[in-house]
Amino acid sequence: MEKQEVSFQVLESVSFRSEQIHFIVFVSVILFVLLLEACFAAKKINKKIQSDRWFFNVVLFFIGSLCVQLILPVTAFSASLWSQDTRWGLFNVVSTSIFSSTLIFLIAADLVLYLMHRLYHSHPWLWKIHAVHHSDQYFNVSTSLRFHPLEFIITSCLLCATIVFLAVPPAAVLVYFVIQAVSSAFTHGNFYLPDVIAKKLAWLIVTPNLHSVHHSVHRHQSNKNFGIVLTFWDRVFNTLSVVSLKTLRGITHGVSEHMHIIPTNFSSVLFFPLRKKPRNKA
Repeated sequence: MEKQEVSFQVLESVSFRSEQIHFIVFVSVILFVLLLEACFAAKKINKKIQSDRWFFNVVLFFIGSLCVQLILPVTAFSASLWSQDTRWGLFNVVSTSIFSSTLIFLIAADLVLYLMHRLYHSHPWLWKIHAVHHSDQYFNVSTSLRFHPLEFIITSCLLCATIVFLAVPPAAVLVYFVIQAVSSAFTHGNFYLPDVIAKKLAWLIVTPNLHSVHHSVHRHQSNKNFGIVLTFWDRVFNTLSVVSLKTLRGITHGVSEHMHIIPTNFSSVLFFPLRKKPRNKA
């Protein structure tokens, strides 16, 4: 009994510290991207609109995070520690280094989230959940916080399941979440990279240029570039779309059929997946 109590305390302590590190990195990267946006903004955003959006997106982020904490019995880090403790999962059978397990987890998690991302765009009800993220007309780093609580929960469940299946060690989980935090803030930045740099980076990672295309109001563009961190799966499934700066500057962000969502109205956003699709006006 005493041993179990000590193990539980260690699990809680490691999980809490890992989440702290992840949160600190996430906030730091957002602040850095904010600085980049201030210097190299691709599109100017009215200060009043900017402050209203930031308030809305940040609060929505904390609502989603709170829902995950209240509803799910485990976190990604506690799932990792549990798999190590029970010796369950692939990496407990096949010996791998931290580098190898991190790389495999990064590629596997990107595949799982890539496939889920495509489901969000193809299934009508799932699309209404994901449309909350896409409905931000003023694409910038705060958009990386703007997700419906149900999407937070679905993503957390998928990552926990992947971690347990692979038995990903805590250190690899932490490295992945640091990479994912950097990528999320970076790819939602309101700035464009020069074509030469963007095209070279697009061979490996998702860039602001690629993700800006994905947030277009036009379906033929938003149904491209589903990758979260890597572009590997977009290349495998032929959904990668690399466009020029000239094309990027002409892109309008948002979701045309859901623009009736009021950006500062929490109730309309939180209950949006339950609403029937409004009839098109003649």
